[in-house]
Amino acid sequence: MRGREESVSYYIRYVLTEDHGVTLTELEQALHTVAPTSSIENDLILLGDEAYGQIDITYRGDPICDEDLELLSRFAREKQNRDAILESLRNAKSMVTVQPIWSGDEETVSKVLDPLWEWLLANRAGILAVEGGYFYNQAGALN
Repeated sequence: MRGREESVSYYIRYVLTEDHGVTLTELEQALHTVAPTSSIENDLILLGDEAYGQIDITYRGDPICDEDLELLSRFAREKQNRDAILESLRNAKSMVTVQPIWSGDEETVSKVLDPLWEWLLANRAGILAVEGGYFYNQAGALN
């Protein structure tokens, strides 16, 4: 995945396009398979006692979800694969959003969060959207 750009707010979103959503418990179990000391407590993704991200699940019809989908649609319009990206965004049912906590180095944060995105890509239909308009599906980058 593309590295983070310096910005005040940085979000990584997984847009789910199937009715079968996902729960924080399922996501925590996915993280456990790679890092047994990881957990999700309240809205924080932890490795041991260290927080690496703030997580939220929103649903279509929620103003936050709908505004994020509109933002992603604006980014998608500039992409070569815009039709596929826009179709996924139109079919969105829910969204997992993580705001990484960059208290450590970027590599460590990525090692903690990447298994979450890998599990979602492998187990739930949808697309991954990284801050700045970078999109991915199971096959890789959507340029």
